[in-house]
Amino acid sequence: MSYWKTLRRVMAALVAIAAIAIVANASNEFAVHPASASTIVQTFKPTADAWVNAAAPDKVSGTGYELQVDGTPVQIAYFTFNLSALSGSVVSATLKLSVTGNGSVDGGSVSTVSDTSWTETTLTYNNRPALSAPIASIGAAPANQAVTVDVTSAVTSSGMLGLAVASTNGDGVSYASRENVNPPLLTVTVGTSTPTSTATSTATGTATTTATSTSTPTTTATSTSTTTPTATATDTATSTTTPTATATGTPTSTATSTATATATATATSTATSTATATPSPTPTGTPTSTQTYIFRASADAYANSSAPDTVSGTGFEIPVDGSPDRLDYMTFNVTGLSGTIISATLKLSTTWDGSVDGGTIGKVLDTSWTESTLTYNNRPAISPPTVAIGSVVPYQSVTKDVTAAITGNGPAGFAISSTNGDGVTYASRENSTPPILTIVTGVFGTPTPTPTATATGTATTTPTATATGTATATATATATATPTATPVDGPVIAAAGDISCDPTSSHYFNGLGDPTHCQQMATSNLLLQMQPTAVLTLGDNQYMENSLAQYMAVFDKTWGRLKSIIHPAVGNHEYLTPNAAGYFTYFGAAAGDPSTGYYSYDIGSWHIITLNSECAQIGGCNKGSPEELWLKNDLATHNNQCTIAVWHEPEFDSGPNGSGTFYLDFWNDLYRGGADIILNGHSHLYERFGPQTPTGVADPAHGIVQFTVGSGGEDLDNFHNIRPNSMARDSDDFGVLKLTLGDGTYSWQFVTIPGSSGFTDSGSASCHAAP
Repeated sequence: MSYWKTLRRVMAALVAIAAIAIVANASNEFAVHPASASTIVQTFKPTADAWVNAAAPDKVSGTGYELQVDGTPVQIAYFTFNLSALSGSVVSATLKLSVTGNGSVDGGSVSTVSDTSWTETTLTYNNRPALSAPIASIGAAPANQAVTVDVTSAVTSSGMLGLAVASTNGDGVSYASRENVNPPLLTVTVGTSTPTSTATSTATGTATTTATSTSTPTTTATSTSTTTPTATATDTATSTTTPTATATGTPTSTATSTATATATATATSTATSTATATPSPTPTGTPTSTQTYIFRASADAYANSSAPDTVSGTGFEIPVDGSPDRLDYMTFNVTGLSGTIISATLKLSTTWDGSVDGGTIGKVLDTSWTESTLTYNNRPAISPPTVAIGSVVPYQSVTKDVTAAITGNGPAGFAISSTNGDGVTYASRENSTPPILTIVTGVFGTPTPTPTATATGTATTTPTATATGTATATATATATATPTATPVDGPVIAAAGDISCDPTSSHYFNGLGDPTHCQQMATSNLLLQMQPTAVLTLGDNQYMENSLAQYMAVFDKTWGRLKSIIHPAVGNHEYLTPNAAGYFTYFGAAAGDPSTGYYSYDIGSWHIITLNSECAQIGGCNKGSPEELWLKNDLATHNNQCTIAVWHEPEFDSGPNGSGTFYLDFWNDLYRGGADIILNGHSHLYERFGPQTPTGVADPAHGIVQFTVGSGGEDLDNFHNIRPNSMARDSDDFGVLKLTLGDGTYSWQFVTIPGSSGFTDSGSASCHAAP
């Protein structure tokens, strides 16, 4: 509570000095930052981006992690931005692009594009829109750096803006797309004539100045002084706040559970009995619980005998070959493991070049090398154990058992070598499909307390032993305590987002999909088996544009089998069809008012709030916006003990979209209102965060648990940067979250489709009051 009081005082003091205009973030589409009393800064993410290639004139390239720009062959990157939230006079506008692994002496030039009707799934070189004359030149674009160019002349009004980057230089460049962790950003500064606060100074008598401010974020600061025709009110607020986030790298599959064992014994004479149990887990038999840990390579590079002193540690691909000798080195920072190691697997993804021999994986004991120093001449030795990869094909993944190479926490080094001249290329950690090390640990055995008793006289004692993992019991007989999850009775709901594949996708296969795409039928089968009271969709329900025709072709035949109990949420892909018409038409009244897209309802004793995270479409999500005011009122008028909030794009994300402060005002209201759970999608994976504050500080007493469940069926993403408080993660499996809503308690279970990796995450917890 002291942290929030301090924060409010700082905000109030700042208001007393100058008015700060705050405008909502648009679903990761825009964020707003204070500039001055007369300007507002808005940052927009593209609503669509794609690139076209003269060498493949009919190819669609709109959903990858990179955009290519080149002069030979001609490759052009296209962008559209939805600037409908702009108001006021444009002061300046800049376009920020992040260069990936391929830099250039010439990053190209920016042009406007008047035709913004193209989509990411239809744009090709043959149907590309025309470009205007260049309005700005980017200049040099170094690899893995950001470049910013002035595009003020292109931003003349609100509405849709089209831009393109082209080049006449043959030294190509690759930029991060909107699907990447560093998406293109358009930052626009507009002027406004209305200040957000007014300072009033009254001068009479002696020159004494008193500045008074309140803690209300939107306030009028009044400074009253006596004497001196011109009074200066100075209000200095100093706040030293050091929130400490403690990240525990141990995902917890099962919530803290309490089991109570009662033992009754009768002894003759006076009995004094004490039993103390200190169990030692034995790694045999079936584990009582398992934990899954997923690690992305912390470094990778390759060594090449034909260039023995060359460093090659920052590219997007790593070749492995026997002639010349090319080796792939990688290191994983294994931390947070607990329990006994059950298994470890290394997942590798090929790029354009497969092979009859994918090489052999070996262990590397020396992990002191770095990406900027490793060469063939100084390469570390490769040790056993070794694992043969076998035949691999382009653009596929292969998973191999490396359990014997993992002994516990600490750096884990591997290398891939080959004696075959038929080379292969693997995706590096800089790629969208990086190497992944998955480790499963388990807890074995059941603690059994052993009593000792000394008896004289006659007495009857009835002890109670309570165990939480490691039991200490006092009893006159043998009491056995078995930790189990606290059972929860109540309505069952299921949730997931990012669900149904585009029926025109090459992975669709008449609705059957393939192992990594289009698994909407398999996840909907889980729902039918589960027989939930309600189904909550978490946005991006139907790809790509969420048109009604696409809904009827795919979603309706799968998840639509439970349409009568679906409570939907809207995502960014819904609005690729103007006004999300396909979504609102398909779901009808269940989706709420089409002009807002947010609503609330009750299930059992729980209150459920569905929000619209596509802020630019509905007038913003920031403090004071219509949606934020509605949320605050909804929380105030519903006194349910337990609350869930649902929207599409997460605030905290270890996946490709990354964390931000886009929905901080939602989080603030929910935290102060005592909400227990937030459900999101957007990143195509599963992740559970432990209870935390709106700023990401662990808070077991009052924090909100965030689940990201973007594993509904369309495809899967990878983890990029593991965030503090991330307790469980899985990017290998499609599945849905099952929640059982008890009276003041809940339990969760991530349920995966048949044939999955075996990842599990389940547990139970209690609801909490507001801080």
